[in-house]
Amino acid sequence: MLVILRQYCSRLLARDTALLQQISDRLEFESAILDASLDAIITINEGNRIVEWNLATPRISPQGLAFIAKREGLVTVAYPDGRFYSAGFGHNGPDVKPDSTISVDGAFELLARDLADREAVVNRVVKTHLKQHQFDAVLSLYYNAGYGPLAKMAELVNKRWMTKAAERFPLYCRVRADNPDTEAIEFVESAGLKKRRIAEQAMFQHGDYGDLSWVPFWDGDPFKTQMQRMPLPTEWSGGNVSAP
Repeated sequence: MLVILRQYCSRLLARDTALLQQISDRLEFESAILDASLDAIITINEGNRIVEWNLATPRISPQGLAFIAKREGLVTVAYPDGRFYSAGFGHNGPDVKPDSTISVDGAFELLARDLADREAVVNRVVKTHLKQHQFDAVLSLYYNAGYGPLAKMAELVNKRWMTKAAERFPLYCRVRADNPDTEAIEFVESAGLKKRRIAEQAMFQHGDYGDLSWVPFWDGDPFKTQMQRMPLPTEWSGGNVSAP
């Protein structure tokens, strides 16, 4: 069947080269889906780059985990952060005890577990296949910004409105900054969050994970100690790093 369809595509060449390319690309993708097992990641040559499609239950890629680790930053001691203490890569909750510490490997393992919980939520609300870098970007947004942005993103990608979905990333960069004089609840744009949303947008659109060679690191309360640069351990980088 596939051979017959490809022959038909060839006869369209003289009339519409662009249409031929679209049909051929679609047939290549559908053929790969038919040939792949349900447990596989397939690769498709999309123009001048190779794109991965995850046909199994999508999981964060090593590059995606490294991206989130870099944007969260590593803190190896517990520090007060809202109602609870935080440690590692933004892990916050009653299980983090004051004066507790965490190793680098322990922090990465905890981040992987935290992301696994959120993967299940993303997979529940996203009903369409995402390319690996798109899934990583959506998961990063959810991990940092919460369920509201995820729900809106899922609404768009489920309709295959990928351009509109990409355009929404920079919108989720506001933080609460209440005015103590008026007791008014106010929200202001955060430059740090805006930078992260732009990076997630580039990942979603182009598969650009940026420089994954290092992560911000604090060996004390990040509000009281100076940030250091820690080279990203190769076992957690996915083998995809750039020079600093």
